[in-house]
Amino acid sequence: MCPGEGPYSRPVVPPFTILIKHVISFLGRGLVRGGMQVMVVSAIGVGLAYVTHVLLAQWLGVESYGHYVYALAWLNVLVTLVQVGMNTSTVRLTAELRAAQNHAAILGLSRFSTLVVLAAGCAVVLIGGLALAALDGRGIFTPAQVQTLAITLSLVVVLGLLNQRMAILQGFERVAQAHSFLEIVRPLLLIGILAALLPLMEIQSGLAMGANFAATGLALLFVTVVVARLLKREGPARGLARQYHNRAWLALSLPYLAIGGLTVVMDQSDILILGTLMGGAAAGLYLPAIKLSQLLLFPMLAIRSHAAPLLAKLHAQNNIVELQRQMNTITVSSALVGIVLMAGIIWQREFLLSLFGAEFIEAAPAIVVLSLGMMVFAITGGVEVFLIIGPFERVTMLIYALVVALNIVLNLLLIPSFGFMGAAYATAATIVVRGLISTFVVWRRTGVLPWASVSDN
Repeated sequence: MCPGEGPYSRPVVPPFTILIKHVISFLGRGLVRGGMQVMVVSAIGVGLAYVTHVLLAQWLGVESYGHYVYALAWLNVLVTLVQVGMNTSTVRLTAELRAAQNHAAILGLSRFSTLVVLAAGCAVVLIGGLALAALDGRGIFTPAQVQTLAITLSLVVVLGLLNQRMAILQGFERVAQAHSFLEIVRPLLLIGILAALLPLMEIQSGLAMGANFAATGLALLFVTVVVARLLKREGPARGLARQYHNRAWLALSLPYLAIGGLTVVMDQSDILILGTLMGGAAAGLYLPAIKLSQLLLFPMLAIRSHAAPLLAKLHAQNNIVELQRQMNTITVSSALVGIVLMAGIIWQREFLLSLFGAEFIEAAPAIVVLSLGMMVFAITGGVEVFLIIGPFERVTMLIYALVVALNIVLNLLLIPSFGFMGAAYATAATIVVRGLISTFVVWRRTGVLPWASVSDN
């Protein structure tokens, strides 16, 4: 009898076959029709975002484009603040109220969340306007930057309301439709408006931000009509409780504000510090490099967004074996696709940057550093989503706060000496630390790793 044969022997399955089996199993469970729609919308959105920035860089030039992206970084931070976490809580509450058929409460939630965002937005416009007035003429910002930032403050309110309307749609399980307004309709409108203005006048950062305001306003109008029709079609349920509690809704939203705010600061601090210390041109050179390197995260983000409910369910069932198996699939799938993307981006980094303009090729070394950091994070990304959706709210906030502080300190230390390369070093180091800490915490709490051998017994 040959080795390995016998009545109790098991057939030897090649590791590659096992990998393929796990990947097919994962795709069969997670990427249902609705999930595929979201992935398609996100993929189109990533492509449009890239095209938009390429066109803006060509139309504006390095310095004016730098002013624009510096203002965009502030936009992302301030929009998170004006949401007060209600964009996330509204998705959850709308779904819960739909299950209870409490349509009156959904209407109340829609009105209340809109008023909260509107009030917070007006406060940001007032405070931001006073800050700009105080800084104007002191040499910190150029007149073009002041104009761009002033328009950005108005855009904060409109974009905040757009996100809130999208949250209602997502609560009605229309995720792909909601994202299409932000990721497809809005950039198409922005490109169309600027293309129409290009033959008539010179495009500067202030005009580009004004076009962004107009495009976002039109997208908000479209999504508001869709939401209004949806709420009207649902109709109030008879004989059920109609009460709702604004204070409870706001209290539920505040933890999401903390986590969301830390995430945005973590993602935008390099641009903000670089633009403040080194000027708009440095920020303009750096942004295409980080945008290209972030493409490595797209497969991981798409896969883990569909895996999140399954991971939460397995954890609730204490099914650690299956949880680890699914984590293996996420990690291996993200790594395989990410490595292919990384090789292509690093290989063609100068060509990809040249699409923005010949001046942007200078940032090619930053792509290598950032891509390596993003690749490490992509491998640990499945573990981090489990950290977020699991019962680890306090430790998640502590980790994010630690990472934000580390990112700010590293950027402040490295940018003065190395310019945009200092921002690349700081960002890459921070995102690696973020992935490693998340991995360690989840392993200590549950024993789950990004990848580990799993017995089939």
